[in-house]
Order: sequence, then C-alpha cells, then structure tokens
Amino acid sequence: MKKIKMIMLFFFGVAISITYSCEKDTPDTPDSGGGDKPAETKCYIKTSNLPNAEKKEYEYNSDHNLIKLTKYYSSGNVNYIASFDYLNGKVIAYSSAKQNGAASVRMEYSYNANKELEKAKVFYNSGSGMKEVAYYEYTYVGGMLTRLSHFSLNNGSSYELSRSEYFYNGDLVSKCKKYQYNSSSQVLDLETIEDYEYDGKKNPSHGIGVNDMLGGYVNMNKENLVKLTVSSPQGIVDKNSSLNITYEYNDNDYPIKQTNLNFYNMDEEKYTYEYDCK
Repeated sequence: MKKIKMIMLFFFGVAISITYSCEKDTPDTPDSGGGDKPAETKCYIKTSNLPNAEKKEYEYNSDHNLIKLTKYYSSGNVNYIASFDYLNGKVIAYSSAKQNGAASVRMEYSYNANKELEKAKVFYNSGSGMKEVAYYEYTYVGGMLTRLSHFSLNNGSSYELSRSEYFYNGDLVSKCKKYQYNSSSQVLDLETIEDYEYDGKKNPSHGIGVNDMLGGYVNMNKENLVKLTVSSPQGIVDKNSSLNITYEYNDNDYPIKQTNLNFYNMDEEKYTYEYDCK
C-alpha cells in the first residue's frame, strides 16, 4: 500500500503543478447594445518558476489544451516530462516519464453517456512493464463532480484507499472532505476538511481539458484561490498546511506573480508566470 501511495503522491504532484495554464476559447456574445463584444485577449502560460527550486514549461495543442509539461530542477536538468492525449476534446490518457526514459506512470480515462469523466485506470511501470495498480471513480450531481474515489488493486481484489467529497457555493468548490483508509478498522476515516476562498477573477488553469481528472481546486474552479483552510474533523486548523495567497496580475488580469504564506506567515513561496497572450 505504501508504494501505491507514493505513486499517487507523484501523480498529484504533477496535477497540482498544472497551475495557471489557459482557459478554453469561448464564442463572443452580443452586448446589451446589440453589437458584439470586443474579442477577449487569451493568455496561455509558457513558463512558471519557483526560484531556486523548480521551473516548468507548458505546451498546448491547437485547441489550447495542455499536451506536455516539462519540469526542471533548479540546476536546469529535467525532473520529469508529463504528456496528455485527447480524443474529441476529451483527455483520454496521461503519462509521466523521466528524460529519455520509459513512462513510469500512465492513467487512462473513460467517460459516461453525459460525456463526464467516469473512471481513470492507473498503471505503474516498476521496470517490467506497465501494470494496473489502482483506479479512480468519479461521481457527479448536476454536472458537478461531488466525489472522487481512489481504489487500490492487490492480487485481483480492490479496496477504497481514499475519497474526496466536494461541496459547492454556486459553481465554485467551497469545501472538500478527504477520507483515508484505516488499516486497523478497515474503513474510511475522515482525515481533513479543506475550505476555499477565491479572488473573483478568472482562473487561467480552468478549462484546459483536464479539469475534473485532477480532482483539485486549482483546475476545477473558474476563479483563483486566495485562502485555503485545512482543519481536522474536530475543527482544529492546521496552520502549517493552510495558506493565504496573493497575486499580481498582468493587463489582461492573469496572475504573473503569486505569493503563498501559511497561517503562521512563514514558509513563503513566490512563483512567477510568463504567458503568450493573443
């Protein structure tokens, strides 16, 4: 089970790193005067940088969906390369590999009749080829993701290793309850509760074709997160994990600088972003 957890931590590290990418083009709509609104400038991220730690480069297809993410160490050497495959605008596969190496993690996605992401199979290559080790199941209510369940596979049997439940304020996720498998009681225990607040501006990482597959607030929501409060089931706030986030924006209202501070006003992280605006 420990190996499975490490695989999933690696995947979600990639998932969270897909931050501030781009938003799908949408048709212009008539304004109240009967004319057309001016074409809105779209910005597509080229690089993100956390000084002395890491740098990421982003590539897109003609539909502005993310197809490749390359992460570098601070030394400039490649850490990993993640790629995404699409069919009819829907992501159908994700894979990650070290530079010039075979893919170590692959995920394959399937959809229901409503074209909602229904299941993701997780494959891991430990050196002898890809083997399915886990899968995710997605549950929706009214077109919104309300549950993401992670199942581990072991010798042909499966059990639910973790679960995330999402609660909404309008079309924004306002709360997420996270459950983890307890090997002693063999049931899922509520582990943490996350509450989210937003800035009212467009989130450029939303609408790139991978929203619900990540199951994270970064890609699921149309606005940028400004406050993350992590607490225990008893309501005790984890001040180390909770964050206050501030931004500086370019002329098109896309974040170009981001500062994270935990609730102790410590562990500051400062990110910068570069875009191609059209």
